[in-house]
Amino acid sequence: MEPFPHLIIKDCLESDVYNELSRTYPSDSLIADLNIERVPSGLSLQNFRNDISAAKAISSRDRIPQLWQDFIDYHTSKEFFVEMLHFFGSSIYRYYPWLPRIVGNLREAGTGIRFDPATDKQPFSLDCQVGINTPSTVKSSVIEAHTDSPKELYAGLLYFKQPSDNANGGDLEIYRWKSSKHRRFDQNLADKSLLHKIDICKYQPNTLFFFLNTIDSVHAVTPREPSQVSRRLVNIIGEVYNSVPFGLYTRDSKDERLITRIKGKAKSLLAF
Repeated sequence: MEPFPHLIIKDCLESDVYNELSRTYPSDSLIADLNIERVPSGLSLQNFRNDISAAKAISSRDRIPQLWQDFIDYHTSKEFFVEMLHFFGSSIYRYYPWLPRIVGNLREAGTGIRFDPATDKQPFSLDCQVGINTPSTVKSSVIEAHTDSPKELYAGLLYFKQPSDNANGGDLEIYRWKSSKHRRFDQNLADKSLLHKIDICKYQPNTLFFFLNTIDSVHAVTPREPSQVSRRLVNIIGEVYNSVPFGLYTRDSKDERLITRIKGKAKSLLAF
């Protein structure tokens, strides 16, 4: 529960399932090809993120192994969303007690596939992105201490480190604010002078880092050594841009105070 609600699970999947998913992991070229509309640069940039969204996987089923289709389908399903609530439901009510007034009972709220024209009309938009960070000839970091988009409710990173990947780094660091009264961001990057690093989730095969996205959910990726193979990972997320377009929190302290006042007034009006 501290410094924010999260799980770290080693050997997350049963070994036979993980091994088959790893063996049939979509190739770098396929991932880049199916992501070309969003990232035209493809594989030309080093240590750069490319992924296949669930919506793209739905429209490209003939190019993706069936086991991966099943994996993506489950992690964008209402069943998985309810499973997420089993772990994080009480924390959602603690951080966002006003959310049920917008979406109703969380377990009964509708879910859709993120960016899928046919289904993305519900309060919660789910995605399961099969991705990579491209190979690199230099040591570099993907991103420093930050929080994810305020329109994201939860996220999970499941690592598929390749057997031939001998590069060190690419681990996930967990941070705590030194004081909850002093948070500061430059865009989405957190001010590291206001943080303590408290834990690390190693980039290892079949390791899951899963967390509730909040103003306190500060994390970073450590610099990764040069590698001729990609850094493989699956990103499992749920977003609220249809139901909470202004986001679950703000990184701007002035805006945060304003939104708190607005929510307080709304609560008073509802009580009246």
